[in-house]
Amino acid sequence: MKKLLFLLIIAISSSYALSAQSESKFIGVYGQKGGDGAGGARLYIFPDGLYSMAYYGGTQHGRWEKYEKYIIMKPDTNSIEKFYMFARYDESIKDISVQFDGFSSSKTVYSFNNGEKDVTMHPVYNPSPNCFTYPQITRFAKGEYTQIQVALIPEYFSANPSETQYNVYTFPVDPKYNDIKILMHKKSEPSDIPFILALENKKLYMPYFEFDYLGSLDEETEENLSFAREIASTAGQPYQSNIFGKEDEYGNWIKIEYPRLRHLKKEFTNIAYDDKNLFTATCDDTTESETVIDERAVSPDGGE
Repeated sequence: MKKLLFLLIIAISSSYALSAQSESKFIGVYGQKGGDGAGGARLYIFPDGLYSMAYYGGTQHGRWEKYEKYIIMKPDTNSIEKFYMFARYDESIKDISVQFDGFSSSKTVYSFNNGEKDVTMHPVYNPSPNCFTYPQITRFAKGEYTQIQVALIPEYFSANPSETQYNVYTFPVDPKYNDIKILMHKKSEPSDIPFILALENKKLYMPYFEFDYLGSLDEETEENLSFAREIASTAGQPYQSNIFGKEDEYGNWIKIEYPRLRHLKKEFTNIAYDDKNLFTATCDDTTESETVIDERAVSPDGGE
């Protein structure tokens, strides 16, 4: 009986070792070139079943599992809010700074106000914006407003906006914070759908693109690996904070963590909005990019 039990333990241990060895072949850092030959995605696969991917314009993270020579990537969909606010105090900022992040691909409206009942909202961007600069920031004086409202205008909205209700998020302007980031989360997009990659010759394949093996996790720079690991570790957890970048006084790009501030409320309601956009992002023949802040849009009544 003891001999049988010993053989069973050996068999289980061997099976586990083979499984771990089989899974370890996926672990590492992979890179994908962009369609124009520049940029592209960088994929980090960690041994604890987590992964993160950084690409131009965003990141993705989630869990992975092995199936024969394939790896199934399951993006994290725990972030269910459409809008998030993150904020901190920066002693170098004398007023209130508000950055709109991720608003460029959809029609969105906003309002800075003090809780008035009848508020006219304004587009964040001009129609069909392009040639963006980063970051997109506007400012107002301390104590001028007590809340910020944002809403998405869906493509299928009614021809008569007064007949349509929109999901409006209301965030507080907390006097303890003067550096505010409002993030629009792209949920329920194709990038949130699980996908499968095949491993062959140290490359991960799926239709229309491939990831080249760049090296082990140990070979990656400490800064990149730390950032990738931090993103991956949030899988299955609601946002508590977010990392944003900024230039320091020497022109170096640094990463700063911003705590999350919960919205005061979100509700489907009728809204009124005009065409006085906050940011203008356009391309023309003489300038590569321009971003203009329409100061009229800062006032909730659109006054100049």
